[in-house]
Amino acid sequence: MRWIMPSEETQNVLDFILEQRGIDDFEKFSTYSLNHLHSPWKLHDIDKAIDAIINAFKNNEKIFIHGDFDVDGVTATTIMWRFLYQKLKANAIPYIPSRFEEGYGLSRDSLDAIVQQGGQLVITVDCGVKDIDLITEYSDKLKFVITDHHSLALKDNYLNRDDVEIIGDFAISKKALAVVHPALGNYPFDKLCGASVAWKLCCAINEKLNLGCEMSDFLDLVALATVCDIMPLIDENRALVKIGLEQFRKTKNVGLIALAEVSGIDISKVDEYSLGYQIGPRINAAGRLEHAIDAVKLLSTDKFQSARSIAKYLQTLNSKRQNLTQEYYEHAEEQIKDQIDDFVYYVEGENWPEGVVGLIAGKLSQKHSRPVLVASKKGSTIKGSARSIECFDIAQMFKKLDKLLIAHGGHTQAAGFTLSEENKDNFVTTLKKLANEYLNPDDLTKYLTIDALTTPKFINNELIQKIDLLSPFGFGNPKPVIAIENAEITNVRTFGKENNHCEITLFKDNHTINAVAFNQTIEKNRKKYISVAGTLKIDEYKKLPTIRLIDVKFS
Repeated sequence: MRWIMPSEETQNVLDFILEQRGIDDFEKFSTYSLNHLHSPWKLHDIDKAIDAIINAFKNNEKIFIHGDFDVDGVTATTIMWRFLYQKLKANAIPYIPSRFEEGYGLSRDSLDAIVQQGGQLVITVDCGVKDIDLITEYSDKLKFVITDHHSLALKDNYLNRDDVEIIGDFAISKKALAVVHPALGNYPFDKLCGASVAWKLCCAINEKLNLGCEMSDFLDLVALATVCDIMPLIDENRALVKIGLEQFRKTKNVGLIALAEVSGIDISKVDEYSLGYQIGPRINAAGRLEHAIDAVKLLSTDKFQSARSIAKYLQTLNSKRQNLTQEYYEHAEEQIKDQIDDFVYYVEGENWPEGVVGLIAGKLSQKHSRPVLVASKKGSTIKGSARSIECFDIAQMFKKLDKLLIAHGGHTQAAGFTLSEENKDNFVTTLKKLANEYLNPDDLTKYLTIDALTTPKFINNELIQKIDLLSPFGFGNPKPVIAIENAEITNVRTFGKENNHCEITLFKDNHTINAVAFNQTIEKNRKKYISVAGTLKIDEYKKLPTIRLIDVKFS
C-alpha cells in the first residue's frame, strides 16, 4: 500500500489535521444542533409537494408511498408513512417493489398494482426522478409527488417535449405535481440521501400545519440511511448523523431495539460502524433475498413481540445472504483471472441471485482497487450492480453509455444497470475503453492518506478525545490516520481464539505506545524497526492511547 505522507513530523497533531482538512474553526466544526441544518423550504418544489399532499389528505385520497428495497428506501418509506399515517392521520399505504419481479424504482408492474388497489396519489421516496416517461404514461390515472436524490435525467435526451421541464443541464417531469430533489433549485447541499429528503418534506408539512410533532424522533432512521447509502459525511450530513446517533442510543423505535438485540449490539453505544456494518446489512437482507416490506414493518411496529419476530427473521436472512455472497464471490474471482490487466472488471453469471451481485462487486472493487461490474443474466436480460473507486464516477460513465442500456442509475461509486444480451459486448468493450481514457495505473494502486506524522511523545488521551469530536467518520470524512516512522518493537503479544491478532509496543524518542493489529501477526525479531499507520483510540481497559493499525512497513 502506498502512503501519501506529510513532509515532516509534527508536535501539534490536532492543529495539523485541521489544517490538512481545511477546518479553520474547530469549535464550530465539532458542535452540532438542529440549527446547523438547512431549511427544507429551500428544496425545489417543496411548496407544491406540501399542497399536493395536504389536498390529498383533506380529500381522503388513497396515498401510496413508493419506496425502494435498500436501507435508504426502506427508512425513507418508513418515515413518510409513519408521519402521514400516524401523525397526520392520512390514508397512506407503504409500497416497496419486489427486487425480483418489479425491479428498482417505478415500473409498470408497481404502478399497475397501485392503480388496482385504488391509489390516487403516489409519493416516491428514494426513486422516481428519472422515470419521466412512466410518469407521463400514468398521469391520467395517478398523481405524482417525486422525492429523490439520485442522478437526474440529462436534458439532451428530453428536448422539445411538452411533458418535460428543463432546469440547467437536467430534465424533470412536468406531469408530476412536484419534484423535490436537493440538486435542483437553491438548496445549498446536494448530497442528502433519500430518507433525508423525505424527512425534510415531512418537517415542512409539520411546520405548515403546526402539528407540533417532534421530528427529531425520526433522525435515528435518517442517520442509518445516510451512513448505509454512503453519503459523504460533510455539511449537514454530519449533523444529521451525529444527532441521529444520539437519538438512536435512546430510540423508542422498537424495531431498531429488536434489531440491535439480535445483532448483539449495546444500543447505548451505537456508532457509525454499528449502522453501516451491523444494523444496515440486516435491513438490506430483506430486500436482497425476500421482500423489503418486512423491514418497513419492523421499523413501523410499536409491538415488541412483532419486532422481535421480524428481527430474528432478518437475522436468518442475513446469515443466508452472507453464505450466498461468499459462494458467488468465489465464482466471480475465477472470471477475473482473464481480465487481470484491465482497468475495469466485468463479471456475469447465469441466474445469479440479484440481491448479492452488488455486495460481490463491492468486495472485488475493494480487493482489486478498480471499478467492478457484477451481473446476473436471466434469459436475454442482464441486470447488474457496479462499485467503483473514488476517481471513476461510474454513474457518469453509465450516462455516456445510455443508448446501450435499458436502465441505469445510482451514485458516483455505486450504481445499477440493466441491458439486453445483444448490447453486452459493445457495452463492456466501450466501458473498458472509457476506463483506459480516464484511469492510469496509479489510480489502481491502493493508497493510504496519512493525516499526520508524529511520535508517541505527542499522543495522549486528550488528543484522541478532541479528534473524536471531528466525528461522525465515514465516506467524505474519514477517521484521521497518523503514522509513526522507524519505531522500535519492544514487545509483541498475540491474542484471540486463534491467536490471529496481536498487540505490539512501540518505542521512539524515549516514549512508548501500544498498537493493535487484527487478523495480522507481527514478529518481533523479523526486523527491529517498524513504521506504522493507523487510527487512534483509548484502550477500553487500560485507558491508554492505542493505535489501531491499518498498515505497517518494516525498516
